[in-house]
Amino acid sequence: MMHLTELNTRSYMHVRMKTLLVFFSFICCICSFNVYANDLWVFYKVSSTDLFSRHDSKTIQNLNELYGKAKINADDNTLTINNDLLESSTVCSVRYRKKKETPLSYFYSKKTLAMYENVFKEDNISLAKNIYILRSYDPDKTCPPPYDEMIESDDYLLLVVQDYLVFFKNITDNLGQLKDLSDKSVFSTFCESTLEGSTFDGKEKYICSFTNYNLSNAYLKFKKISGCDGVLKEMLPGRNESYYMGDAKVVYQWIGSNEVKITVIQNMDEGVYSFKKTESGTQVAVIIKSGY
Repeated sequence: MMHLTELNTRSYMHVRMKTLLVFFSFICCICSFNVYANDLWVFYKVSSTDLFSRHDSKTIQNLNELYGKAKINADDNTLTINNDLLESSTVCSVRYRKKKETPLSYFYSKKTLAMYENVFKEDNISLAKNIYILRSYDPDKTCPPPYDEMIESDDYLLLVVQDYLVFFKNITDNLGQLKDLSDKSVFSTFCESTLEGSTFDGKEKYICSFTNYNLSNAYLKFKKISGCDGVLKEMLPGRNESYYMGDAKVVYQWIGSNEVKITVIQNMDEGVYSFKKTESGTQVAVIIKSGY
């Protein structure tokens, strides 16, 4: 019979994992943290019809040949696209971000959405309730079309080429994904949710304690464990600053010499990270507000 202490331990670990997943699901909206940081998509198929329900065997064959050897790899915040058909197999490699959308909010109209849904249905693939749009962080450094904007729907990544959908399928091993999540979850040794057990209202709060860390070192550590390294400056600036990273606005505001508040605003989401030097180290108060 399982001992009570073992049951308690398992229950605690279950709660911690739920806290971990909730934290990442919200912080990714602001910092574009990739929960499964090492994803690999390989060519799967070209849709049997285009968005206007037309079928052209020659076009489909050409697209199969053009993208059949393409691979798309997401490693941390870098997106790399390779195509062995080309003399130089690397098409591009850029830092990227993922934006969560509903299909309707992305396609703008029910008519356009219905066109995409029909193509998915024809190929026995379901369009997810929530999709992610993959774009370059820097609008001046993008991958060439059609890789400049890709749609992630569950295990599929898709391009729109000549009105056809080119599907790529994620082949990353699930166990490997979970291991990667575990490797990156060291934040749980530093951060605790202050809202556990509360009804979700679109806001998450966390307190992170970095014992024996000064402000600069705590900033570097927090960047690493939160996935904000693609948005925040490499080093903690010593003065007030603000800038745009893609469609995200980042503001550094110093409050005296021992406290700095960093605000990241992206679309309907906002993340506030307040770093404060204490006698024992540095404490970070995190507030994530989601517009979804």
